[in-house]
Amino acid sequence: MTNHVQEYFKSVCEAYSIGNIETSYNAPIMALMTQFGCNARDLSGGRSRQAGENPDIKIWRGDAEITETEPFAMIEVKKIGGIDARAKTQVKKGALLFGYAILTDNRRWEFWRAGENEMYSGVPLMDLTDGKLVLNEDRIELFISLIQDFGDVIKK
Repeated sequence: MTNHVQEYFKSVCEAYSIGNIETSYNAPIMALMTQFGCNARDLSGGRSRQAGENPDIKIWRGDAEITETEPFAMIEVKKIGGIDARAKTQVKKGALLFGYAILTDNRRWEFWRAGENEMYSGVPLMDLTDGKLVLNEDRIELFISLIQDFGDVIKK
C-alpha cells in the first residue's frame, strides 16, 4: 500500500504545480480509494442538493452497485490550504447525510462520523515547505491504517 500512497503523492504534486484547483485532486483521490477496495465517483460537477450537501466524491462499498442514492460515505476535497470553517460545516453535513465523511486538502486527511462535532481521527500526510509539497514518510503507515479502518466500516 505504501507504493499506492507514493503514487498518489506524485499525482497531487503534479496537480498542485498546475494550479492548485480543487477538482484537479479528485482523480488521484479516487484512484487511491479504489486501491483500498472502495468504489468512488466524482460528483463535483453534479450539484443536486442544497449548499453544503454536495459532495465532491461519493464512496460505495467495493462490491456494491454504484447508484446516485446509496453511497456509504463522501469525500469533501479542498485545494491545498483550503480547509476552513466552511469546509468543516460541509463535512459535518456530509457525514450526517451519508454516515461517514472525509475532509482533505491532500496535506491533511480528516475522518468524520455522523452526529459528531469533531473529527474522530486525522493525519497530516504532507507538508508545504518553501512552496513545495513534502510527503511525511513517517505518517504513511498511520494514513494507510486510517484508510483501511475507514474501508472496514463500509464492509459491514
